[in-house]
Amino acid sequence: MTQPAIRYEDVFASHVAEETFDVARIEGELPTALDGTLLRNGPGHLTIGDDALHYFDGLGMVASLTLHGGAARFANRHVRSKLYEAEMRAGRQLARRFFTNRPGGGVLDVTFGDTAQHDVIAFGDELVATGDSKHHRLRRDTLETLGEDRWGGLVGERDLMGPMPRVDAATGTLLGFVVKLGMLRRDEIVFVELDRARRVIRTASTRLARSYAVVHDLAFTDRWFVTSEMPGSVSPWAVARGKVPAFYATRWDGGPALITMVARDGSGEVVRVEGPKDVALVLHIANAFDDGDRVVLDVCAYDRVFDVAFLYPPGMRERVRPDATGSPNPTLQRWVVDVAKRSIVDVAVFPDARGDLPVVPAARRGRACRYVYLTTPDEPDGEIPDPNALVYLRRLTKADCGTGRVATWTAPRGQLVSQPGFAPRPGATDEDDGWLLSWVLDLVAGETHVAVLDARRIADGPVARVHLGTRLPMPSHASFAG
Repeated sequence: MTQPAIRYEDVFASHVAEETFDVARIEGELPTALDGTLLRNGPGHLTIGDDALHYFDGLGMVASLTLHGGAARFANRHVRSKLYEAEMRAGRQLARRFFTNRPGGGVLDVTFGDTAQHDVIAFGDELVATGDSKHHRLRRDTLETLGEDRWGGLVGERDLMGPMPRVDAATGTLLGFVVKLGMLRRDEIVFVELDRARRVIRTASTRLARSYAVVHDLAFTDRWFVTSEMPGSVSPWAVARGKVPAFYATRWDGGPALITMVARDGSGEVVRVEGPKDVALVLHIANAFDDGDRVVLDVCAYDRVFDVAFLYPPGMRERVRPDATGSPNPTLQRWVVDVAKRSIVDVAVFPDARGDLPVVPAARRGRACRYVYLTTPDEPDGEIPDPNALVYLRRLTKADCGTGRVATWTAPRGQLVSQPGFAPRPGATDEDDGWLLSWVLDLVAGETHVAVLDARRIADGPVARVHLGTRLPMPSHASFAG
C-alpha cells in the first residue's frame, strides 16, 4: 500500500499563539525523578504579512516544558525584541536578514535586524535568548522579555554578540563573546565572563584572522576560551549591492577550519591552529577540555561548506538559489591540540557518528567527557528536501568517544527531531545516567510532542512522549535546565 506523501512544506508554518497549560496527554511513563525544564528557541513567525522568511530568519519564540513529579507544564512566548515589535506593528518585513533580503530593498540596504531566534539558556533566575547579534534577558518563570543584555555597557550598538554563550557549571559563570567590527582592519573578538550578578569579571581579546570573519560557536576549558573561525568572510561590497542575501555574499576559501584559543587568565596568550586539510569548516564544537599541556576538542567537521537553500520556503528557494544541491553531512571528530607546538597532533574520526547540534551534559562541559549526543540525518528517501539540513533531521545519536561505538534512535516517518537536552538522573555517578529530551514535530499528526529517552539505551526509543496538542516550528537549539 502506498503511503501518503508527507507535507514537508508545513515546517514553514508560523506559530502565532502564546499559551500556558498543563499537559493532559502523556504516552508511556514519564520518570518521576525527571525534574527541570526543557527549553527551545527558534522561529515563531516565519511569515510577516505577505513576506516569507528563510527558516533562520523568523522572529524568535521561546518555549518551555517544565517537568516535576511525572507531570508537565508547557508555555511559549515570542521574544519582544525591537524588531518583533516594529514588524508586528507594520505587518511586514522591515529589516534585512542574513538569509533574507528585505522586499523592496536594494543598493545600500545594509541595516540588519536581529531576530532573537537562535538559542536559549538558563542563567541564574533568568533566561538568555540569543540571535545573530544581540542577547535578550527573559524571566525564567513566565518567559517575559525583560530587554536587551549589553553586558554592562561592554557591547556597543554595532557590535555582534556570539549566538551561543555557555555556562561553566564549575564556576557558575556565563561565558560569551562579542565581535567588534574592524572596518579597515581585522575584526576583534572579545571573550567575556560574567558572574551570577551579571557583572563582567573577565575579558580577553584578539584579532580574528580575517576581516568580516564568520564565527559562531563558543567552547571553553579551565584555561581557554575556544572558538572556530570559518574559512570565509562576508564581502561588504556584495552585501551593499543587495543582489543576494548576505549569506551568499560570503567568500568561502575552502578551508581548512581555524581554531582560536585565548587564555582565560588574562595573560593575553593566543593559540591558533589549522584543522585537518580535509575539514572545510566547523560550525559547532561539542566540547573542549584540558589534558595536561594539551587541549582536546570534539567537533562536528564538514568536508565542504554547507548550503541553506532548502530552508527557504518553496517558491522562494527557486528564486534565491535555483541550483542548490543540499548540505554535507558532518562527522564527529576528536582533535588533540599541542599548545606548545601550536598544532593538532592527533585526530580521531568517528565515521558512524554523523550529524550536528552536539550536546554533552552540562556538568561535563569544559571537562573530560566520554559521550557526545548528536542530531543526525536519516538516509535519503526522496521525500525530505535536504536530509542533512538542520531542520529535517530524524535521528538522535549517542557517540562513545572512548570506543568509537554509536547508538541511534530513528523517529517514525514524518517526524523531525530537535537538538536534545540532557537531564541527569538525580544522584547519578555515570556520565550517561539520565535522559535525552527532544522536541519532535509530527507532520502526520500535525502536532509537536517531546520524546523522552533513557540516555543509556537510546536505541530502545522513547520511554515517554509528552503530547502538547499544539504545533510548533522546529527550534534552532534546545537545552535542559535542572
